[in-house]
Amino acid sequence: MTMVTATRGIVSAEVERELLKLSRDVAKAWLRIAEILYQAKKGTAQRPVQTRPFLSWAGKILGIGERKVYNLLKIYKAFVLDLHLVSEVVEIGWSKASLLATFINKENARRLCTFAVEHSYEDVYRMRYRELRLTERLRKPYSVCLLPKQVDVLERALSEIKNATGLKKRGDLLAGLALAYLENL
Repeated sequence: MTMVTATRGIVSAEVERELLKLSRDVAKAWLRIAEILYQAKKGTAQRPVQTRPFLSWAGKILGIGERKVYNLLKIYKAFVLDLHLVSEVVEIGWSKASLLATFINKENARRLCTFAVEHSYEDVYRMRYRELRLTERLRKPYSVCLLPKQVDVLERALSEIKNATGLKKRGDLLAGLALAYLENL
């Protein structure tokens, strides 16, 4: 084991590298735990016969809460099984991955992972709230009739949103416009 020392509050680059390595090792260990839990839940791995529900049993075995077990399963399914984003989970971290697991998909995975890497947990939490509000309110397709003058205004607004956000799909641009409107009500 490497001896870690710091003098007068200054942490060396070696200490920082060691901490980052350990952090990634912990994330990989949680990933393996999530895999085993998922297999046990699906019945592809043996687990002892027990009467308690699965989350309670797994939480007791691991010494963690049922919510953490649930989040591990949710993250494993979304990031590993559905999207094959193993390294992204390790880089993002479990807390942020847990926030994203409910709505990440093939279309938004790259954008969400990049955002999560570059931003804090609180930023990801706020972004998740906005995304979920948006999808709830705009789940149904809508049809509108516009006058030519209104079409021009709409096109300019969509162009500004495209430049500001990097979104490309017309539906995403319209959703962004609607969200901006709703937030300013």
